[in-house]
Amino acid sequence: MKKRKTKGSVTEEDIVIGKNLRKFRTLNGISQDTLASAIGITFQQVQKYERGNNRISASKLLHISIFLEVDIKSFYGGLLDNKKSNIDDLDMETIKIAKKIKDIKNKDILAMIKMLTKLAAQ
Repeated sequence: MKKRKTKGSVTEEDIVIGKNLRKFRTLNGISQDTLASAIGITFQQVQKYERGNNRISASKLLHISIFLEVDIKSFYGGLLDNKKSNIDDLDMETIKIAKKIKDIKNKDILAMIKMLTKLAAQ
């Protein structure tokens, strides 16, 4: 992957990881402040991570992954194997819908949504 010229030593990969962080955080309904408090940084640092202005250390990425309950490989969005990640296909509207579905407690409605999802995939 061609590296984009950015401030300091931040690379295109750092920008992708930051964008994926924002998507996962938003999908989980977590504020920047809540995430920051949970992993021991400021919300401004979370903003810098999400914008790709600062590189996320391996240990911080691990803590973020655990807190958000997301597989750490998902943050790389296919960078390691040159495959497109499913997270790349999610726009913010889709994330909002997924978050609403996640909050549904009625098992019958959830079963219907799963059935419709299977039908749409055929």
